[in-house]
Amino acid sequence: MGQKKAVTKEVVSRYQISSKKAKGKVLDEFIQLTKYKRNYASWILRNYGREIITRIDGQ
Repeated sequence: MGQKKAVTKEVVSRYQISSKKAKGKVLDEFIQLTKYKRNYASWILRNYGREIITRIDGQ
């Protein structure tokens, strides 16, 4: 699991500064390395380093 986090840390900087076309290629490489599903992998790359707040009962 530590290897996936290391790969994510390396790929996320390239993904966030890439153009839309290049993001697809970076995402494909990331999926091959981590074996994540495409939707989950793109969510990780978009939200890396952000604080995720979950709300319970709309509060």
